[in-house]
Amino acid sequence: MSLFDMTGQVAAINRSQAVIEFALDGTILTANENFLKTMGYDLDQVHGRHHSMFVEPGYRESTQYKRFLGCPLKTSDAVAARSSVRTRGSATF
Repeated sequence: MSLFDMTGQVAAINRSQAVIEFALDGTILTANENFLKTMGYDLDQVHGRHHSMFVEPGYRESTQYKRFLGCPLKTSDAVAARSSVRTRGSATF
């Protein structure tokens, strides 16, 4: 696959999907407009904050969440579906 093809695919994903990018420590690096609209935030409200801002408080303190934060991205713990918390506290899946 050429670099041109990959660039086009990434652009298509950003137009059609909600995408957020994290550093390995869980810090939010950026999010696209689809993500921000879905979650009800502006980029300046999430940039530099931790992934845990999107997690329900009970789950945030759980062993499962701590394991999720410490696991390599290729494990099933990292890709498990979880609900996320929008800006006004409502859940999204």
